[in-house]
Amino acid sequence: MRRSSGTTELRASKRGLTSTTVVQRSNETLAAFGLEYVEKYARVELAAGTLEVQRCLWNKYVLPQLGTYSLRVLVERPELVQEFKDRLLAHGVGPGSVAKTLTILSTVRRQGR
Repeated sequence: MRRSSGTTELRASKRGLTSTTVVQRSNETLAAFGLEYVEKYARVELAAGTLEVQRCLWNKYVLPQLGTYSLRVLVERPELVQEFKDRLLAHGVGPGSVAKTLTILSTVRRQGR
């Protein structure tokens, strides 16, 4: 447990964040942080086509169902992500689209730490 929290603190200090910033960010909603993710990461790191696919999946699936949750809640309650995945599959979303959507969600959550 200690090792895990030390790792989190190390990552935070490498990014130039204070512990207060980390706590504030973890309380931020997925929808709010998603905007920051696009501006600071996705536009810089992703090809235009990839960014467009991600934007479509994000707006169609992630925002309506998970956008109001805080980053912290999504990390602390992995069953929410599993239920999200199950709903997508139950509504006929293809396995490829579900996999891409979960990858986007995972990346955004990781960037938000």
